[in-house]
Amino acid sequence: MNAAEFAGKWSKIGLARLANAHAKLDATVFAAYDWPADLTDDAAFGKAAGAEFAGGRSGTTLKPMEASRQKPFPAFRSRRAVIHWLVAVLTAAIACPVSGAEKSRQTSASRPWNTAKGPASPDVKHHSFASKVVNAEVGYNVWLPPGYDDGTARYPVLYFLPGNGGNEYDGTSAVLQRVRAAVKKKTLPPVICVFCNPGNGTFRDNRVPGVLGETMFMTEFVPTIDREFRTVASRKGRVVTGFSMGGSGALRFVLGHPRMFAAGVSWGCPRLKEEEAAMSRLGQAKEAGTAVMIVFGTKESEKSLGVAENFVKTLSSHGVPSLLKRPEVPHSLELYLNASWDDVAAFLNTRLKPSSQ
Repeated sequence: MNAAEFAGKWSKIGLARLANAHAKLDATVFAAYDWPADLTDDAAFGKAAGAEFAGGRSGTTLKPMEASRQKPFPAFRSRRAVIHWLVAVLTAAIACPVSGAEKSRQTSASRPWNTAKGPASPDVKHHSFASKVVNAEVGYNVWLPPGYDDGTARYPVLYFLPGNGGNEYDGTSAVLQRVRAAVKKKTLPPVICVFCNPGNGTFRDNRVPGVLGETMFMTEFVPTIDREFRTVASRKGRVVTGFSMGGSGALRFVLGHPRMFAAGVSWGCPRLKEEEAAMSRLGQAKEAGTAVMIVFGTKESEKSLGVAENFVKTLSSHGVPSLLKRPEVPHSLELYLNASWDDVAAFLNTRLKPSSQ
């Protein structure tokens, strides 16, 4: 068995770890091939010599090795030697853990856009549509307010974007519990709640190269909701909320597309610096009357809390209505909701257009 055949038996993540630890491993294995420089790319690492990377950023190809350089897989004199060598391989791989960015690319590239089954109450219905932009079936969950099936009224829509690794079932318990109560107490108008699946796009374009998650959401997802349900199909009838990565997406959507949404709420967004690009449209946001609420816990990173404070100051200085709430909570959606929901409901209540006939 040569190195390529051996590598083919490993998973993508295992191979990436193996590659990152190659300096500590038997040189006769890794000298057999010219490994690509970018070992963190989420590509088909370890394929037979001459195979192309599948969608990797570098676009590198594995170079066929010259016949004179081909080396056999290390020969072992006993089973004990084999075991010792494998232990060394695994130990070195574990000692060189995959970086957070690498893990994110590896896992996001394989996340499904449609999770057909999951934990949800009977009044939450799963749907999907065929997206041409991401070339996949995209799943989402919908909650319809009381009275929806009994009339012809149109309702505003509350979109919820989940955190990293989440899907369309995230929030269908914690968020809906509070929406139901708020609608019943009339502190929030009856709304259609839509729970989204980020697939491998993380609510932005090209987070994974070639995946246009933001474009899909704006050009296909929102129009699908307006077509399939009786919505108030205007910016005054839409708000977007999200937690963590989804909170980042909510800010990008509401500031980058102020003519699509009336308001946005972000809980625990850890990457506010990345959303500063959306501030290029603050003039449009001010003109449209777009409003933003950021909820960031004091038990999160102090540096990120400072970024959140500056973010809100910048919005306010450009005439964009914005609020910052700083509850004493860590990075947990349930704790964020416990500490901030009444303020969030009051904020959204002033921004959403009520249902109409």
